[in-house]
Amino acid sequence: MPPVEGPLVWRAGWTGWIAALLLSCHIVQYGLFGSPAAPGFLGGLKWLALQAGVPLLWAYFACVAANWSAVADQHGVHVRMGWTTRSVPWQRIKRVEAGNVGQLLIVVSGRHADEYVSTAPSALPSVHRLAWVPDRAGERADLLTILVHHPHLRPAAGTARARMAHPWMTWLAGACWAVSVFAAWT
Repeated sequence: MPPVEGPLVWRAGWTGWIAALLLSCHIVQYGLFGSPAAPGFLGGLKWLALQAGVPLLWAYFACVAANWSAVADQHGVHVRMGWTTRSVPWQRIKRVEAGNVGQLLIVVSGRHADEYVSTAPSALPSVHRLAWVPDRAGERADLLTILVHHPHLRPAAGTARARMAHPWMTWLAGACWAVSVFAAWT
């Protein structure tokens, strides 16, 4: 195998985008059919938890489904999930596996026990089979395993850092949440 030219980048595909769009539609629908706040302090707290908190949680899951990415560069593997990015140096990676639902599972040596860094599910293998699209999670895991064990194949130092993910879903989920809260409030 020749050395890797530049950083390897994996992002959410069409299944993640569809799941995020469906969640965003559900957020707006939840707000449209929501109930206004009941009178009193406890009514306001209940409204805040159910009509504002639950859609915010769904907005986070929409961001996770559409914005996940993994970048392997000369320093290690950088995994973005939702609104945060976790970087793992090559020296701490013990093994990389493909999960049951298309995610990458990176096993990292921690202080006291092994830690797991995972990408979001890309799709169920059955969805890939129905769409006649190969599931690439196993190939990604194998390539990262090769790069863990053979440092001379990793991207060269000095390669430009790749863009992690597209932020469009964060803005869309935030807008859907705002519409949901405004629709439930009125």
